[in-house]
Amino acid sequence: SENRWKPRRQAEAEGEKIEEKTESGLMAPEMVRRKVKGLLNRLTPDNLPGISKLILEIADQSRFEKDGRTLQQILELTFDKACDEPHWSQTYADFCNIMLRNISPEITADGVYDKNGQPVVGGALFRRYLLMRCQQNFEKGCGGTADEIEAAKLEAQKASDEYYRLAAIKRRGLGLVRFIGELYTLGMVSETVVNGCIKQLLGHITNPREEEVESACHLILTAGAPFQSKQPQRMAVYIDRLDKLKDSPELSQKLKFKILDVLEAYEQGW
Repeated sequence: SENRWKPRRQAEAEGEKIEEKTESGLMAPEMVRRKVKGLLNRLTPDNLPGISKLILEIADQSRFEKDGRTLQQILELTFDKACDEPHWSQTYADFCNIMLRNISPEITADGVYDKNGQPVVGGALFRRYLLMRCQQNFEKGCGGTADEIEAAKLEAQKASDEYYRLAAIKRRGLGLVRFIGELYTLGMVSETVVNGCIKQLLGHITNPREEEVESACHLILTAGAPFQSKQPQRMAVYIDRLDKLKDSPELSQKLKFKILDVLEAYEQGW
């Protein structure tokens, strides 16, 4: 694509100018993107503390920004990685937890205030950005709107490229709900958020969408034990709804087995 990532040497060899510093002496956004993306690509559970420390050093320049631009940029890059790589959801959630607990309280953003009219700073500001991003993406439809998903399904029957686009939409949807579930287990999002997600995903009983039911299964499996301990009645309602959906002729056999996995986990205490 036109804006594909290139190694710095290749970009410079092709005549592209890469700004390292802004006029104020801070690291330029493109350089922040390159450095943070490179660090996130190396992130594993084993090197999590070291990589987090390096990214925190980059985030620290937001102390000198009025809009928290660098902090937002780091959050965007992390969020995209978490959605694209569902199997690493826990690691990215752990990274966000480290960021939340260690970001400088000197970092603020103009126009961002709490309910008491006080500026939101440091970790609370990072959490605010994170929750806003989760909400925006979930409201879009877990990786894509209903129209986008249906259009991709139709095109997937005609061209292999569209098949991969549909697979990417599905992967990001599953990545999003697993990431939300992992954030919940770390106390970074509330039961209200998780409850709202599950309620919306399981909202269609007569004509269920496979993508939504599968996402609900993943979210319940991830957040099941702590959510049930605090919301046992609501969990019972969702389990009952899944129990009814397992006999739906609208769902594939593969998804029905996924529902049975959730029901079994619930019966065995997660």
